[in-house]
Amino acid sequence: GINAEYGDPKTTLMNEQYDIVVVGGGPAGSSTCLILIEFGYSVLLIDKIDESISFKVGESLPPYSKPVLKSLEVLQQTASQHEQYFANCSFWGSDTASYTDFLKSRNGYGFILDRPKFDSMLRSEATARGAKVLLSHRLEEFSKSDNLWQLKVSSNSDNTSKIIKCKWIVDASGRSSIIARQLGVRKSELDKLLAFIVVIERKTADKVTEPGLIVVESVSDGWWYSTTLASGSQILISVSYTHLTLPTKRIV
Repeated sequence: GINAEYGDPKTTLMNEQYDIVVVGGGPAGSSTCLILIEFGYSVLLIDKIDESISFKVGESLPPYSKPVLKSLEVLQQTASQHEQYFANCSFWGSDTASYTDFLKSRNGYGFILDRPKFDSMLRSEATARGAKVLLSHRLEEFSKSDNLWQLKVSSNSDNTSKIIKCKWIVDASGRSSIIARQLGVRKSELDKLLAFIVVIERKTADKVTEPGLIVVESVSDGWWYSTTLASGSQILISVSYTHLTLPTKRIV
């Protein structure tokens, strides 16, 4: 158990105790921190990544995200740091293009994000408003004693460990579901999809997709997605159902 680890010379007991520890430093985890701080909770955010990451998938933010960003008081920062996203073009069961123009949306345009920059901005906002952020640390184990959770987290750089106490844990670890998985919670799978992702460096004149436009095309085994990133590169994603015999699998 965790208590036995207190004698480990590489494990230190932190004096701090938090109301809530959020595991996962992506948009979900950071947004949760911003909301909890508003209600006066003491919050610690833990994530295994560091600020050196240069690329992440998940770049499109549609217009209806703006009220959420505004409520978190980060809309202005997002608008000033990221590219505008004006429309969707879809070939869905047809060879004819269908456009959804955000000029008709009451929220206006969306955003094509530089995801590492966006994620870092949210974490910085959480820090500025009073949360503590612990990056490059991974959760090793956790247990509950005397109505407090005890978490053992280890540094990615030197493998030293810390014991952190809190009243509640929020699992914002995404697909890994590190807290839920260790508690024995089973995932509910609606379908099984497989995505192949490639980023192509292109000259401006060679771009397949105009900046600010997302193109989606359905095919027999799934669909394709493409847009121009903030860096000017092109991202192409093939999403397929894993129970089918996929041409994309054979190509890879």
